[in-house]
Amino acid sequence: MIVRYCFFILIFFFFMFNAAAQEHSFTNQTEAGILAGSAGTSPVFTFQTFNGIRMEQWNAEAGITVGADLYNQVKILPIALGIRYRFLTARKISPYLSFDGGYGFDWLERETETDYSGGGIMLNPAVGIKIRSLKATAFHCNIGFKSQTSARYRTTLTHVNRVKEEYKYGRLSFRVGITY
Repeated sequence: MIVRYCFFILIFFFFMFNAAAQEHSFTNQTEAGILAGSAGTSPVFTFQTFNGIRMEQWNAEAGITVGADLYNQVKILPIALGIRYRFLTARKISPYLSFDGGYGFDWLERETETDYSGGGIMLNPAVGIKIRSLKATAFHCNIGFKSQTSARYRTTLTHVNRVKEEYKYGRLSFRVGITY
């Protein structure tokens, strides 16, 4: 049910951004990095790309974020709505705040009759800096906190007991990337 609502919200924003594209310019922010957890857990690779519109009058960007987080227990593909707010935009180095909120899907996981997984809600606030290299291109780095829920369901061979393992990831995110 929640997947259906997320899909319709994404379609709504896609058409809204497409209509607004005549007044605002397109922006892309592609980045890769790691998600670092508590002691005893290994860092996780993360990748995401943010595509949206730049609203110069508000120093903001709004769009859709799509990515991949490769946790040890499950591989998650988060799809989220995102917003970026930039400070000191006239300078070569400018700080920014970002927030992404959406749903992490488990589409890369293999399902069997007795073992399958499910995605969950994802939230990712971050703070970063952009370093302009050309007029329309910038390098950036950010640090944030990524919260992701997921679950794995296992059924015994007799199909009598179904076990649900819930995962609640809370990790620091360190990312670098390019913006245009």
